[in-house]
Amino acid sequence: MIVSTLGKSQTEQEIIEIPNENNIYVDFSGASGFASINYERFFAQQEKSVWSARLGVGFNTGLDSELISLFSQGNTEKAITLPHNIAWNRQIFNPNHYIELGMGGVFTSANDFSEYRIFPLINFRYLPRNHRFNIKIGFEIPLQKSVETENQPNYSILPFHVGLGYRF
Repeated sequence: MIVSTLGKSQTEQEIIEIPNENNIYVDFSGASGFASINYERFFAQQEKSVWSARLGVGFNTGLDSELISLFSQGNTEKAITLPHNIAWNRQIFNPNHYIELGMGGVFTSANDFSEYRIFPLINFRYLPRNHRFNIKIGFEIPLQKSVETENQPNYSILPFHVGLGYRF
């Protein structure tokens, strides 16, 4: 009986089935700026992994050069952000935990200023199969710095972010 069970598990590939392939989530910090709302789609399910793509809209604040820390008083300017990415999600530890690796970009626009930056991402995801709510935490580090001039502020990206989502 043990031999037949072992033989069966070695020959079958476990395909991840995410019952709800659509995800809406709010992302705080990271490449999307201060906050964003995102639509994410899971696709191309494979053995213990799945691909995902997201598109969102958010906002950020421009920080002037006199701002020493995020908590000090400084002039700010609001900007719209359009974050997006594609990522590979690999199951780790158990069926509810994933490591997410990918590449993304964010378009930032405010008044007479716009820029586009790309970033790699690495996240830990808790994506339970029997619940619709999910969470991800991780890092999105831009590959280039925002350019600050006299006429436009620096739209900083904090590398750490937290996302809270709902699958449907």
